[in-house]
Amino acid sequence: MKKENLCLITWGALFFLCVMVSQAVAHPFVFTKLVDTNTPIPGGSRNFTFFEYYAVSGGNVAFQAGGDGGQFGIYLFDGARLTTVADYNTPIPGGSGNFTFFLSSNPVISASNVAFHGEGGSQQEGIYLFNGTTLSVVADINMPIPSGSGNFTSFDNFYNPVISDNNIALKGYGIGQCGIYLLNGTSLNKVADYNTPVPEGSGNFDSFYSLAISDGNVAFQGGGGGQLGIYLFNGTALIKVADGNTPPWSGNIPTFDVPVISGEDVAFRASNAQFSGIYLFNGTTLSTVADSNTPIPGGSGNFTSFSQPAISSGIVAFQGSEYSGQNGIYQFDGIALSKVADTNTAIPGGSGNFDFFSESAAISNGNVAFYGEGSGGKGGIYLFDGTTLSKVADTNTLIPSGSGKFAGFSDPVVDNSTVVFGAARTGLQGIYMATEIVGISVTSPDGGEAWTAGSSQTIRWTYDGNPGAFVIIELLKGGVVSRTIALSAPKGSGGSGSHNWRIPSTQVPGTDYRIRVTSTSNRAYTNTSDSDFSIAAPTITVVSPNGGETLTAGTMQTIRWSYTGNPGPYIKIQLLKGGVVKRTIASFASKGSGGSGSHNWHIPPTQMTGSDYRIRISSMTNSHYTDTSDNDFIIGQ
Repeated sequence: MKKENLCLITWGALFFLCVMVSQAVAHPFVFTKLVDTNTPIPGGSRNFTFFEYYAVSGGNVAFQAGGDGGQFGIYLFDGARLTTVADYNTPIPGGSGNFTFFLSSNPVISASNVAFHGEGGSQQEGIYLFNGTTLSVVADINMPIPSGSGNFTSFDNFYNPVISDNNIALKGYGIGQCGIYLLNGTSLNKVADYNTPVPEGSGNFDSFYSLAISDGNVAFQGGGGGQLGIYLFNGTALIKVADGNTPPWSGNIPTFDVPVISGEDVAFRASNAQFSGIYLFNGTTLSTVADSNTPIPGGSGNFTSFSQPAISSGIVAFQGSEYSGQNGIYQFDGIALSKVADTNTAIPGGSGNFDFFSESAAISNGNVAFYGEGSGGKGGIYLFDGTTLSKVADTNTLIPSGSGKFAGFSDPVVDNSTVVFGAARTGLQGIYMATEIVGISVTSPDGGEAWTAGSSQTIRWTYDGNPGAFVIIELLKGGVVSRTIALSAPKGSGGSGSHNWRIPSTQVPGTDYRIRVTSTSNRAYTNTSDSDFSIAAPTITVVSPNGGETLTAGTMQTIRWSYTGNPGPYIKIQLLKGGVVKRTIASFASKGSGGSGSHNWHIPPTQMTGSDYRIRISSMTNSHYTDTSDNDFIIGQ
């Protein structure tokens, strides 16, 4: 789930227009207008006039917005239509009357699940979930506190709730009570409260602050007994990520900012009067991403300040700067710190270099989105996909389903390579989605090839954008997976990749085979051969003697054969008489090369004469490779 405040927006008639933009950018994008100030409010009257917050997950976008006459609500764009999640006309589930207030940092979204903090008359308050069709209660003031006493009395107004898949974490209060609670899809359970001992500390928690979630893992700020730290519930145990006794600031207690989480990886910013830095906990070990002792990649001197980090798939992104005016977006992949863009970076699709970056970089599966400006304060939205920095939109970009060009932007959010941002010009504001045109394309076999079981072949593909480090390669027969060729093959480099495949000699022959290549980390990257190719059974064929020849005992003769696929390095040659093996001519004859082989045989002078001889040739390692002369030949004196 990615989220962002929107400080400039309003809407109008719901109309989805895709515009291809490739104005000198490394990768083109398709733009979709989700909503603007010409869009009618669903279930309301007239059009939207402002927008306050938006979040994206899986192509679904949830946002807060309002219109004239005090209209306000939470809305969902599901990729095709705009619907109301809840507004001031929505009855409160499990309560009475309608909603009258929504927390300003809501909603949060994961796939089509939207969670939010809502309030109503008579001090009604709760956390609610919309699953795409139904609005339900996660927790409200009528609900008993898990592992506590009495009911909830209120819920925190800061970063509350958070969501990942069907898991929702929240901070709730009761009389003399406060805690972090987790809905695991079926039940609400306590993560930590005032009765919970502080891990590796003394006493119990007495305060909780912001929280974050990934799958069933919950990270939060907490304190107790004069201690302050970051803690992680990993689905089983509550553990310390960092506190005031943790190196490098042991005994010099810092301020911990809002944690961010991906899996069990937790990143956060910490600072005090002596230092500032970004830190990463990988589930067991705390390491420094960057601090005031870290040289600036591609710059001079050390960092002096940092933005709040973002994290996805173990990669941490942040905005960093230095007193002299150096400023940039950077990422840490768990091993190395690198520059995404800084004030020495040429603006993609623009002129000159960047001279300003917003502090809100967003990241999803290796894709980093951010707002940047050049000289004159003209700004834009940009995406780094792990390889290429591209312009998403700037002040030269035409507004989808509108007129004119964008004049201003709010910070983007990103899901894989889909970027959502707020933008405006005079008299028009809206929320827009930009989808990078990326993918994988199978180039060989792509249809018409004739391969043979037992042979070695090279599967090739090209890619655009960032498919992640590895791909899965599958063999399809009649559109159904026949076998997985590689579970985790390297994606390649420079936009192309390949994988050598020894086709099993037992592979069923067929003319309806295709190859499918898919990213292991982003299933949007997938492609299948355009047309069928064939795999034939492996063969070895006796060429001579193949029937009708007359050979003479005591003479030298050449036995010849051809083969397809890979029969192995050696073959066995046998002489049959009347269908029965008479002698083994060679046990380890070389198979030959280039699809053919031969063996010189000195027929013993004592070889019995007869007219019912044949030659049989067989692979020493693969029983599928065997053949016998088609007809009898003669051996005479």
